[in-house]
Amino acid sequence: MDYILHVVIFILIYAVVVQSLNLLLGYMGIISMCHAVFVAVGAYTAALISVHLGYHFLVGTLVGFVLAFIVGALLALPSLRIKGEYVIVFTVGFQMVAFEYMLTAREVTQGQGGIAGIPSPEILGHEIISPLGFLLLIAVMAVFCFAVTWRITRSPFGRLLKAVREDEEACRALGKNPLKQKVLVFAVGGGLAAIAGSFLAYYITYISPFDFTIDASVMMLVMVILGGAGNYWGPLVGAALLIGMPEALRFVPGAAGIIDALREVFYGALLVVFMMFRPEGILPESLEQKRASKIAAAWARMEEGSTQAAEEEPEEQPAGDPTLPALEVRGLSKSFGGLQAVDDASLVLPLGGTVGLIGPNGCGKTTIFNLVTGFLKPDGGSILVQGQDITNLAPYKMASRGLARSWQDVRIFPGMTVLDNVLVARPGQSGESLLKLFVEPRRVAREERANHQKALEYLGLVGLADKAGQLASGLSTAEQKLVALARLLATECPVLLLDEPTAALDMDSVKRIIGLIERIAVQKKKTLLLIEHNLDVVRGLVKETYFMSEGRVLAHGDPAALMKDPKLAEVYFGT
Repeated sequence: MDYILHVVIFILIYAVVVQSLNLLLGYMGIISMCHAVFVAVGAYTAALISVHLGYHFLVGTLVGFVLAFIVGALLALPSLRIKGEYVIVFTVGFQMVAFEYMLTAREVTQGQGGIAGIPSPEILGHEIISPLGFLLLIAVMAVFCFAVTWRITRSPFGRLLKAVREDEEACRALGKNPLKQKVLVFAVGGGLAAIAGSFLAYYITYISPFDFTIDASVMMLVMVILGGAGNYWGPLVGAALLIGMPEALRFVPGAAGIIDALREVFYGALLVVFMMFRPEGILPESLEQKRASKIAAAWARMEEGSTQAAEEEPEEQPAGDPTLPALEVRGLSKSFGGLQAVDDASLVLPLGGTVGLIGPNGCGKTTIFNLVTGFLKPDGGSILVQGQDITNLAPYKMASRGLARSWQDVRIFPGMTVLDNVLVARPGQSGESLLKLFVEPRRVAREERANHQKALEYLGLVGLADKAGQLASGLSTAEQKLVALARLLATECPVLLLDEPTAALDMDSVKRIIGLIERIAVQKKKTLLLIEHNLDVVRGLVKETYFMSEGRVLAHGDPAALMKDPKLAEVYFGT
């Protein structure tokens, strides 16, 4: 019986570790190969505080959490500048450095010999030494950690994590700061792993550097992948499988003596099989997506009148000072080596108006969008929104200044529901702050209800309220363009930049988009800057157009009059 309790204890400890790793891998899309280091920080901190200072086990656990939190945040900073496989290489290097430190820092870690004699925890003067007592204690710890990760993943913060995983640049354009989320996830993931590490030290009463090798980090990663990354319950299943199955094999006749030698072979073979036949893991993220779809559909049913309400909504007034332009670009320039992409370009958008930006491919239109929204730094010139200089601001700060953009290639979040795509764009969400998420739950819940209603209103405006619960990846191109427009409206920005909203659409969809843009301009009183190659769309939507060629603004005025100019027509059509 004690042996079974021992196995269950280890499953619970590793379940907490891999659940914290799932925050990084499953929800943020970051592959970390050094998670065992965070477990080591918690274990060594608890051991040192208990052995040398004699403090209560909760003190060691708390200090270990804080130290791992700080280590995680510091580790995230350099990884912000690198992506993909470079993050893997960086975390492998950190794992190796940390392991060597544990081996050589004898005055702290006792070197290869490790730290022995770690006292068992005490509660109200009662020392916990029995496996059952430890199981109850670790179960309480596990429930606490599971509750924290549950709260994070089922919140606006968790929704934003997935959005960053899907498309980091699109998140910046919506006013979100992915760097902040990455630092917090590294820190929280490390802190939770350290809690599990401290309880591991108290349970086995001995730790050594060989408990926290890169093999241990790989095993944790395998647990998440096999269980199902991005699924809350997946890592728990992975931990139970990889901890429990080798122990169960010990009872197979003749296997007890070789199971330890074959453990790594077993892990590797299991991973290869799953990668070949079920790469999404035992519990794939699609199960989580189905749950999100049901919730979104339930919200849509609760707000069946949202579409009708949107139809009957009175016209709004343009937001801002009518004496100032909504957007003004002065002498903007940008070069890439010897190529002058934008050359002394100037634009003025009146408040509440729709302005076109046309020109042949490669003339600098999208470059101007990237400059205006902060994705490129201009070599010269200035950008003003309602008279406020926003030149050189970071992209995520533009939305708070009233400026948001769409993308020619849509760039919605395909792995999220249609409703979540719009929800993530809502500004000022308290639930995106970890502190407020736990300290002000009522405020977060109240805002979430209001944001759901507003998001469904915008989906009703574009005619997709009935598809709120569907995954965005399953929509047609035209419907994805409509989701992108609803997401833009959800930012509540008064100035919207639309990059070829009708590109690659059939005529019926083009007419639908045109009608929607007209409605946004008239009813919502938004200021729109429109890049479009379809001149019929331009003539139907705008009264003033800027014509660009080779990075320069050659003319501006009525689009029909501009295209009657033989010189401009020659530039545009090449005739």
